[in-house]
Order: sequence, then structure tokens, then C-alpha cells
Amino acid sequence: MTIGWYTCSIDFSNAFVQAFLEEPIWIHLPRGFLPGLSWSSGGARTCLRLKKSLYGTKFAPRLWYQHLFRTLVDDLGFCQSDHDACLLTKKDMILVVFVDDAGIGSKRKEDADNLVQQLVDRGFELTREGTFSEFLGIKFDKDKSADTITLTQQGLIQKIVDTTGMQECNPNWTPASPMALGSDPDGETMREAWLYSSIVGMLLNLLTNTRPAIAFAVSQVARFNHSSKQSHAKAVKMFVRYFFCTADKRTMVKTTGKLKLDCYVDADFAGLYRCESDENPTSVKSRTGHIILLGGFPLAWKSQLQTEISLSTLESEYSALSEACAPCCLFAERCSRRRSASRYHRLFSRPSLVASLRTAMAHCYWPPVSESQVVPSISWSSATSSGLILTRVKSSF
Repeated sequence: MTIGWYTCSIDFSNAFVQAFLEEPIWIHLPRGFLPGLSWSSGGARTCLRLKKSLYGTKFAPRLWYQHLFRTLVDDLGFCQSDHDACLLTKKDMILVVFVDDAGIGSKRKEDADNLVQQLVDRGFELTREGTFSEFLGIKFDKDKSADTITLTQQGLIQKIVDTTGMQECNPNWTPASPMALGSDPDGETMREAWLYSSIVGMLLNLLTNTRPAIAFAVSQVARFNHSSKQSHAKAVKMFVRYFFCTADKRTMVKTTGKLKLDCYVDADFAGLYRCESDENPTSVKSRTGHIILLGGFPLAWKSQLQTEISLSTLESEYSALSEACAPCCLFAERCSRRRSASRYHRLFSRPSLVASLRTAMAHCYWPPVSESQVVPSISWSSATSSGLILTRVKSSF
């Protein structure tokens, strides 16, 4: 959408049934299939041999994957990405596969038309759908004048509201309480009619696709799928009231014109203190949050409790930097490869990591060398040796 290519999506009908079997499989004749061949009249001796794969068999997904990608790679000349097997490319064309759905991006509409026809000629049953303006429930709107793209999932938000039965709830403009959400072991058992884990799953879908701003709040409620209390259900209902009045709000992204990798990271220290029992180790765990952008587009984001207990703000911040550097180094390596191989190498810029963690960043550049200096006893990734530029900014919190 950013470079103005033609886009469309296709849906493969009964995808798993289209794949051929590698080994013979026999099934019992279903009851009532043919007169005179029922179980009572000796039909138990009759078997059917499957010609193609069948839904419910454990190997059906693998057979469909092999059937589709053998055609795309061997016959149609696509190349699979080294980092994502479901991303395929060829000259002036990109193809993204998601189980039985696929998205096509091509420089010319005729190329997409030819690809769809080639798939049909090879026996694939499919339905051609619209552009990427709406794909997998995510609606994309491009504003050419402002050069921005907005993302929404109003359908899923309405489903959350309907499932919880809160169509006439009072609106709320914040997704979570300013107080951290604890496990509440002695709290009242959840008494809501809806399934807690199902609603949290929908919230996770919103988080990972179009709402990075709710990462912290969703991370809190997702911790209690196994032992949800009424206090946790109340936190989820606060989400619903928030979405009820912000369903039409959108996540807006704008390209910077350069394929530069930026990462913003921050951390707290023992954020659950006094919200959990003092005997619970989680009460003194700190939280890490970071977001990675490529060319101004959000690429990955996360908010979660740290796995280790930090004994100081320095160690908490250092752990946050370490955790954020791991994916940054991976993305930086990929960008470096693309920069040397791509004809658009001038668009690539050196990656940077932006944080408000002054002392921790100093440890990254100048690790302690004397016995009197503090050395965090944690696993860490070197940011400076991986080509990342560390930049300190003032925290807004």
C-alpha cells in the first residue's frame, strides 16, 4: 500500500481437502451412505479409500502446505523468505500465505490476474476477494494527502461487546486502572456468564494487530486465564467500556521514507509491590516494555514481567535493554543483508535504540571493570558491538 502496488486477497475453498494423500488411507463406510450397505446388512465389511486429505487428520495441514508451496515454488518460480516460510517473492510480486488465505501484491494488476489464473489451471479451488483494505478482519485505509495508513478492527471490537453483553455500558476513556492488577488469591470467584479466556484471546488479537497502546493492560489480564477472579473480570469489563467509546479510533502509521530500524524501551522497578502477597516472588518482579519500528511502521511490541528478580532500578533497566536488544540485533542483521543485496540500499539506515535508562546505557558502553562497581548478574546482549546506536531521551512518565 505504501509503494502503490496493486493488492488483492484470495481464499482457498476447503483447503485441506485439495491436497493429495501420500499414503493410502481407508475409512469405514458412513451409516446411511448407500442402501443395502448399512452396518446391519453387512456394510461393516465395506471400506472407502480416500483420494485426498480430510479435515481432522493430523497430517492434513502439512499436506496442504506441501501441496500449495510445491506449486508456488517449483512451478511458478516464487522464492521463500529465509526468515518467514509463508512470505514468498518473485520479480515485482509479493505473496503472503496464512493457512487458507493469501495476499498478493504486484506492481501491475495483470501479474496478479495471471497468478490467480495459473492457480486455477492447476486445480486449486479459490475465491478472489478485494484489496488489502481489509484482510483477516483488519481494515486498512490509506490517506494519500497525508501519506498515512490507518488500521482498525471494529468487527472484533463489536464481537467483544456482544459476547460480554455490554451493548449499553457506560463508556470509559482509559483501558485499565492506574493500580497494578494482582492475582487476588482470596478474592471472589468469577461469576460472569462469558468465558474469561475467550475474551482475553480477542484482546490479544487486538493487541498484536492494531492496538499496541493496550499492551500493558492486556498483559495484566492475560496472566490470570487459569485462575480468574471477579476482580480480573472487572478489569476486562473496563476494557469493554473503553472499546465501546473508542471503536472508531484508529492506529495511524506514516512512513519515514527510509528503512530505518528504531526501538523504544523502558522499564519499571517492582511494579507489583503491595499488589501481590509479600511471600509471592512475583510481587518484586519488574516489567519491560519496548516497541520496534521499521521505517516508521510498528514491527513488534511487548510488555511483560521480567523473568528474573532485579535488585535495583539499574538491573531492571539493564534487563530491559538486554531483552530489547535481542530482536533488534536480529532485525539489524536482516536489514544489513538486505542493504547489501537490494537495489534500494540507499533507503536503509543504521538502526538505533532509544531509551530513558541513563545508567543502564552507560553500562552498555562502558562495562564495569573494577571490583567496587556494580555488575548486574544477568544474561545480556551487547548493543554497541551489534551496530546499534543508543540514544537517551527523557521519560514522559
